[in-house]
Parts: sequence; C-alpha cells; structure tokens
Amino acid sequence: MSNIRLLFIYIFLYQPIQGKVKLGIDVLAENNFSIIKNKKVGLIINHTSINSNWRSTIEIIAESNVCELVAIFTPEHGFDGKLDEYINYGDSLIYNVPVYSLYGETLRPEKRMIRNIDYLIFDILDIGTRFYTYIGTMKYCMEVANENNIGFIVLDRPNPINGIDISGPMLKNINVFGLAGVHNLPIRHGMTPGELALLFKADEKMQLNLNIIKMEGWKREMWFDETELPWLNPSPNIRNMNQASLYPGLGLFERLNVANKRGLPSPFEMIGAPWINAYDFVNSLNKYNLSGVNFTPIKFSPEEHKYSNELCEGIYITITDREKLEPVKLGFIIIITLYKMYPEEFDINKLWHITRSKGLIQEIKNDPSIAELIRYWNNDLDIFRNKRGKYLLYP
Repeated sequence: MSNIRLLFIYIFLYQPIQGKVKLGIDVLAENNFSIIKNKKVGLIINHTSINSNWRSTIEIIAESNVCELVAIFTPEHGFDGKLDEYINYGDSLIYNVPVYSLYGETLRPEKRMIRNIDYLIFDILDIGTRFYTYIGTMKYCMEVANENNIGFIVLDRPNPINGIDISGPMLKNINVFGLAGVHNLPIRHGMTPGELALLFKADEKMQLNLNIIKMEGWKREMWFDETELPWLNPSPNIRNMNQASLYPGLGLFERLNVANKRGLPSPFEMIGAPWINAYDFVNSLNKYNLSGVNFTPIKFSPEEHKYSNELCEGIYITITDREKLEPVKLGFIIIITLYKMYPEEFDINKLWHITRSKGLIQEIKNDPSIAELIRYWNNDLDIFRNKRGKYLLYP
C-alpha cells in the first residue's frame, strides 16, 4: 500500500471531526483542564456526556491525569440512560470510583458522597423543558455545592429544540418543588444548562463559585441536528428529534389517563385511550388548522401502561414544518379538545401534576379559546423573557 494511501486512511480515521459546534467538554480539554488541575472532582453525568467525537466525558477526565475523580452522580434513567425506575448502584464502581444515583430515595448528594470534593461538574444533555428532570438534578447539586463551599462547573451543551422559543405557563413559586418543578420557569425555557445555572444562582442568591465552560459555535436558532454533534437519545422515550420537538406539549400527558409514552412504538408522537374515537378526534383537531403538524387516526395496544393490551384509538402526529410547530400550544389544544369531547372519561384534574396550577385547569374547564388560554400566561411569560435575557451566553 502506498504511503499516500496510508496517510489518507490515517487522516480519515483518526483525525478529529471538525463540526460546527464545540461542546463545553471539548473546550475544557483544549484548555488542558486548567480549572480542575490538581483538584478533586465529582461528575454529574450520564450516557449523553460525550464530546463531539463520541468519547465519554468520564473517560476524558479520568484519563487526563490532571485531577482526581472522587465520585460519579447520575440523574433519572441512570448512567446508561435506559432505566425507568429508581436506581440503587450499591457498591458499583466505574474507573474505581463510587457511583451514586440522584433519582429515588436520594435526590441530592449527601455529605458522605462529597467528602473532600473541590468541584462538582455537570455535563448532561437537557431537552429544553421545565419538567424534564435533568435540570432539577443540576439545581439540587448546585445547592449542595453552595452549602458545602464546593465549586460548580457546567460543561455547556445545546438546547436541542433551539434557544429562542419560549412558551407555556410559568410555575408559581409556591409550587416549586421536586425534580420536575425545580424552578419557576415556563414549560419551554429556551436556555442551555449553563444559562439556567446562572439564572438559578442569581434567583436563589447563592454565593456559589460557578463556572460555565461555554460552547463555541452554537447559535440560539440551531436545532440539535444542525450542530453536527453526535445524538444520543437523552432518555428511553425520546428517541429522535421529532419526539424531542413535540415533548414540551406531549409531555403534559404523562400523568393523564391517556397512553402517550411507555410501551408505545413512538412515544410523544402518538396518544390514545380506549374511550377515544380516532376519526372524531382528528376531525376536531383539524378545525384548528394548525401549522407545522398533521394528525393521522390510529389504533394501537400499549405494551406497558394502565391500558396494557387494550385496544386504544387516538392520533399520530407528523411534524411537517418544525419552524412553525408550537408544541405547548399543540398540547393544550389536544387537552381542550379531549375535555370537550370526553368530559367524563378524561381526567383533566391530573394535569395538576405537570402544570401545578388549579387555576389553569379551571380555565380549561371554562371552555376557553386557545387564544384566551395563552393570554392566561402571557404576562408572566413576558416578565420571564426580560429576566432571562440577562443570563443568555450565546448570540
């Protein structure tokens, strides 16, 4: 084989891929890990914690030999991002380092887990939605770091559904609790983990030593598949960009008595129940003339749900133009429609678990137009939009 051909193969296989965006972990490594040199660190990570060449953050940091890795913390779904239940790692070790779950009985690192740590490092792909629990884990870890004089580093990552669009009702301060409601944010916040960390620190008046390792090349209008970064499903039921894009609206149904996630071939792209007539449902939704989506009547039997192996009817949602898609508006239109059509069967009161607003539920029961419902939360959204601007790091 010629030397020229060997050189070509080496360049193709072994040289770094130059994409549009450099992640926080890429920038940290390029700067020779200077901020954590000779420090003891704990990593808050999962399977999405990879650099732009698919190499895992834990491998990069553990093998850098510039710091001592002391502990590993994982969010909901665990280190591999495949579990839908509480996790107990027992005496498990990765790189000879103990692993702790922050989903289940323990939501925050305990004193024994953070002994002698200088920095906690967060590096997880979020999905841009308030009730997605990874940002809740980040805030809880920030609070623990603040209370124990530990530095906190966010290796920033994109908001996969873009960093411009914000929508939905704000969570009231009185109802801020739990991983799915950790801060008074709207449903779709349009921020990166690093930007959220800055907002959390300011709102909670933390004295935290917070460092954001910014991305390079990311712009707010980018969707994840425009970044040229590798995609890993952030959780078991978000398996592609369509599901991620619909999640701010279809995630509203997680506690409602419709099948929308577990046991379905296309979670967050389809919903249904035994008491729905698919064709009537589609006809009612089509009256809204929504841009960016189409509805297809379907029948299916969930493999895992309260309706397991029951025949359900419902809809499959096809995105025709994601720039015109308004997922939160779509979600509430579906809720309004189901309550109008099936007021006895559709248990709308369970919407409280996601929205935590009895006033909003009552507003829906009063049979509003979608425009009236949006006006219900628009003033709070304007206030958030103005506050949010102070913490945005990217053009």
